[in-house]
Amino acid sequence: MFGPSGVGVLYGKKQLLDKLPPFLYGGDMIKSVKETCTLFNDTPWKFEAGTPSVADVVGFDKAMTFIEKLGIENIKNCEMSLAKKAVKMLQTHKQIKIIKPKNLEESGPVISFVIDEIHPHDIAEVFNKEGIAIRAGHHCNQPLMSRLGIPATARISFSIYNTEDDINRTDLALKKLFKIFAK
Repeated sequence: MFGPSGVGVLYGKKQLLDKLPPFLYGGDMIKSVKETCTLFNDTPWKFEAGTPSVADVVGFDKAMTFIEKLGIENIKNCEMSLAKKAVKMLQTHKQIKIIKPKNLEESGPVISFVIDEIHPHDIAEVFNKEGIAIRAGHHCNQPLMSRLGIPATARISFSIYNTEDDINRTDLALKKLFKIFAK
């Protein structure tokens, strides 16, 4: 959400949250402690263990304000427009196999791909040297990778701070990659 990592929001119906036990302990989540029992605080404080990360919360607030100002639909439209253009560019390279749902809308602006005989970590390294940040690995989905018979994927994603120039630079990085790994 364009803000600091490690901070977020728990949103739920109060009557359901009241039934949940705390999942972290310490700080304001305790109302009282006795030798025989501990009484947890009321919702929402029972979910606030320890000292809150005030700076992160302030940054998260600014991020939410930023998103509200831009508009979530505008963000989505920008991201998906770039992702569709990137898919078209990737499809011009016959060596690339895109791993995605048939409908790009189901995966959002995230595109995973593999290239025969080039490990995704090698792809990421070449991209990195070209100033393009991508992810390579299992992406928390080893069972799928195993089922697909691939060691990992390279993954590019787009957001509102990307432009079509980033897609062009990605295309140039791919051409450099193919030269490096040419047989």
